[in-house]
Amino acid sequence: VMPNRLKIKIDFGKDRITANDKIVSGDLDVKWLHGAVAKNLNADISMQLVSSTTSFPRYENFIFDDPGRSFNTEDVALFKGKINENGHADIRGQINTESNAPGALTANFKVKVFEAGGAFSVDRFSLPYYPYESFVGVKLPKGDLARNMLLTDTNHVVEIATLDPYGKPTSGRKIELQVYKLDWRWWWERSNDDISAYLDNESRQAVYREQVTSVNGKARSKFRINYPEWGRFYVRAVDLESNHSTGKIIFIDW
Repeated sequence: VMPNRLKIKIDFGKDRITANDKIVSGDLDVKWLHGAVAKNLNADISMQLVSSTTSFPRYENFIFDDPGRSFNTEDVALFKGKINENGHADIRGQINTESNAPGALTANFKVKVFEAGGAFSVDRFSLPYYPYESFVGVKLPKGDLARNMLLTDTNHVVEIATLDPYGKPTSGRKIELQVYKLDWRWWWERSNDDISAYLDNESRQAVYREQVTSVNGKARSKFRINYPEWGRFYVRAVDLESNHSTGKIIFIDW
């Protein structure tokens, strides 16, 4: 592999991409390693979207990702053209992903710049991508020390957070809390990775639903499972407007 002979830099002017960024724009700057400007070279930029963990400062105890959704890696052609005589190019590319993302994604950029003789240099950059206008997070009560188990015949309070892509609280978000009973055979034989396929089955019905509205980024809901029901349940919260959702599998017994 030939070592890079070019120094490549992209400035997007921000620390993340959000759902509002239908057009991704930035400045591509290319120089030779010895510092001289690289002129009139062909460049090719692609973007790959992959799943990542959603987190926000001050909300470390909340879950913002939904294992009930699966996301396939997507590749987007972002730019193909020439840098100018000053070694720059304006990057403008459209994101057309109608994602079923479980939460935040990572946008990985791969940049190739081709020399006149055919050799090329490659560099990679990454930015977090928040594909929803508003995110919902849940904090469930802790279970017992032995099995992290919750009790039947008890009201369990779920704390809910609603935030924008920068982690600022949002108000007036309509959130639906859903609780699904997981079949014994399913949760005994399969891993958590299969929950998306399980919930996609049209016969699955929530055993509990409640709608709440957030105020200053906060809301609460509660659910109760009565004896003789027991087993594993999937607690899920959905922002009915942004379509972001989150959830966690819990165990409930008497």
